[in-house]
Amino acid sequence: MDLKNKNIVFIILIVVFLINFRAGAQDIIINEIMSSNQETIKDEDSDFNDWLELKNVGEEELNLSGYYLSDKTDKLTSWQFDPNKDFIIPPGGYLLIWADEEPGEGKLHTNFKLSSSGEMIILTEPDGVSIVNQVKFPQIMTDVSFGRKLNKPSKWVYFISPTPERKNNLGISSYYWTEKIKFLAENKIIISLFLISFFIILVLLFSYYKTNKKLEFSKIKYKNLFEESPIGLMRCDRMKVCSQTSRASPEEREDGIEF
Repeated sequence: MDLKNKNIVFIILIVVFLINFRAGAQDIIINEIMSSNQETIKDEDSDFNDWLELKNVGEEELNLSGYYLSDKTDKLTSWQFDPNKDFIIPPGGYLLIWADEEPGEGKLHTNFKLSSSGEMIILTEPDGVSIVNQVKFPQIMTDVSFGRKLNKPSKWVYFISPTPERKNNLGISSYYWTEKIKFLAENKIIISLFLISFFIILVLLFSYYKTNKKLEFSKIKYKNLFEESPIGLMRCDRMKVCSQTSRASPEEREDGIEF
């Protein structure tokens, strides 16, 4: 093989390598974000910090050594995965990065934080130019995460129950309903007591209504018997001698005699 052919083969190998490298890089995605963490998950120093999760959706393990993360479109190289260390993500695996502005705490702690009102997150290749994946996330409530929907990764939803380094769930697409459901979840004891009290009040009101209706019905029935009886009432004296008091008027009596 002459020198010219060797050069052609070498160029082809370089191109194939670059194509495969880029294809592998595209298998890393930003999968979940939490921009306000108060009690969801602690880092190795027991601090509750902002975090983001990367996922390898490919079929081969990938090393993020030398890659960059940034929250600024005009500065893609804000923070770099140490190029002298390995950051291996297995197929289907996850990697959690703490966005706490404290890079001295460990190799997975960035020099920037996430804004709870929303901003951009960008993953860039080691060349500092080629963007692998970027996400513009909206306002996120405290201890609620924003991530890719299970079985529909192109759709982003809110997670009332965040899933760091775990498979995502279905989530909630509306921020409005996220706020309402989170309120119910946080105040479930108070709401439960309110519902129990409300139920007891309903039972008492129903019992009171039912009892009073029975009394009222008895009074009406007794009154009707008193007014409509053709016999009248029997009045008895102490000697047990009873006389009948007729309700018929003198004009209605057969003898016409008034007593």
